[in-house]
Amino acid sequence: MTLETWQFAVCDWKPHHLHAAQGAGAEVVVPTNRDPYEWVPRASCALPPLERTAVCALLSGLRVVLVGDSTLAMVFHSLALALRARTQMDTSGGRRVAHVACGPHAAPVTVVSLRNDLLLQDTPQDKKVVRSHRLEWFRKAPWLKEGGNLTILGAGLHDVGSDGSDKIEPGFYARHLAAAIRSSGPNRTAAVAIAAPQPGCSRFTAPLPLSRARLLANNASAADSPYLAQWRVWAQRPALMRSVALANGASFLDLTSMTITRPDRALGRFKTWMVDKASKKDVPIPARARDCVHFCLPGPTDTLARVLIAWAAERAREGGMLT
Repeated sequence: MTLETWQFAVCDWKPHHLHAAQGAGAEVVVPTNRDPYEWVPRASCALPPLERTAVCALLSGLRVVLVGDSTLAMVFHSLALALRARTQMDTSGGRRVAHVACGPHAAPVTVVSLRNDLLLQDTPQDKKVVRSHRLEWFRKAPWLKEGGNLTILGAGLHDVGSDGSDKIEPGFYARHLAAAIRSSGPNRTAAVAIAAPQPGCSRFTAPLPLSRARLLANNASAADSPYLAQWRVWAQRPALMRSVALANGASFLDLTSMTITRPDRALGRFKTWMVDKASKKDVPIPARARDCVHFCLPGPTDTLARVLIAWAAERAREGGMLT
C-alpha cells in the first residue's frame, strides 16, 4: 500500500499553507506528511491496496455512490486523491465526483460523494420534516438519480444535539436509514459506521490499543470535551445501524474500532486555530473544543477506503456487475 496520498484536512501545515485552491469545478490539494502507521489485518483478512491498478481491476466499470455526512466524505477524498482521480464538485460542495481512468485493460471507475447528512429524500414527508424542524440548511442531495451500481450509506449524526438530545424526533434516523436501504436496493447497499471520537484527541501522539481506546472514551469527563453527551449517543449508533441494515437485507460495516484508536491523526491535534468571524484573524481553539471527529489525510480514512473497496468488489463479483 502506498501511504503517501494528499490532504483533505488541515494537518502538519501552518495555517497560511492550508487553503486549497478551487476553480473550474475541480479541487486542487497539496501534499501532506505521510502517516507513520499502517493498519495490519489478520492474515485471513487481506485488504486491497489503495492503488489505481488494483482498484480498477476490482471495480472495473462500476459507479459507486457514497451518501452521508462529512465522515463519509473523508473516505471519498482518500479514494479520489490516492487514486489520482479527476475530481469535480458542484457549486454548493454537496456533490463530488471522482473519475478514475483505468487504461486499456479495465473500464473507468466512478465514485460519487453526496452530502445528505440525514438521508433525506425528495418526498412530501421529508419536505414536511425539513419545514417543521427548520432543516433547510442541511444538505440533502438526492442519490437515486445517480444510477449507482452500489450505494454506501453513512451514519447521519446531525439529528443529535451537543447535549445528546434528539434534534428532530425519536427514531428519525432509523426510519430514514431503512427507507434509504429499500430505495437503493438492499442487495446493492451497505450501511457504514465511522465516527467514534476519542475525547481529548489533541494530546495523543500515537495509536491506542482498542481496549484502552474504549476505556478512555467511556471514562472521559466533561473536561475532555463539550460534546461528550453527543458522542456517547453516537457510540450507540453502530448497534442501531446494524439492526436496521440486517432487518432490511443490506450489509453493515462497523469501522469505529479503526477510528477510535487513531486520535493521533484527528484533525484537532493539528488544527489548533480558527478564523474569528468578526476580526477575520486566526485565534486559538481550546484543547477540549478541538475537532476529534474528522481526520487528516493520509491517515485512518485510507484504511476505511480499502475496506469499502473490498466490500464493493465482493458484492459486485457476487452480483455479476463487473465489465
